This record gives sequence, C-alpha cells and structure tokens, in this order.
Amino acid sequence: MKYKKYIFLAGLIITWFNGIAKNPYVLNGKATQNNCHCYTLTTANTFESGSIWSKNRIDLSKPFDFYFNVF
Repeated sequence: MKYKKYIFLAGLIITWFNGIAKNPYVLNGKATQNNCHCYTLTTANTFESGSIWSKNRIDLSKPFDFYFNVF
C-alpha cells in the first residue's frame, strides 16, 4: 500500500517536470502564453509590464533567427 503512494507521487513529479520542459521561455509580469508559439507581453492597459526570456542561451558567434510582431 505504501508503494502505491510513492508511485503516484513520482508520477506527479514527472508530469510537473515534463510540463516545465515543454515551455522554452520564462514569463514575467503580465506576460501570458496564448498558444504554442504566441505570447502576449501585456494587454492594452496603462502601467502594465511583461517580459519573456528564453531558457536557452544563444551563441552570438553563430547565426540565429527570432521572429516577432510588435503592436
């Protein structure tokens, strides 16, 4: 009976870490994730702030691409 409790707890921890690993960005402030590849920094309200940071480092000695729209 004890083992079922530990197996359930281990499953929850693995699921939680898997969810974290799927999002390659850290969201701060009012930033939200709309879908897989779309994020909103803030809504159209005064004095809101938000930012998104990549968890992966970019090697500036190699080419890289980021595409975004700013409204």
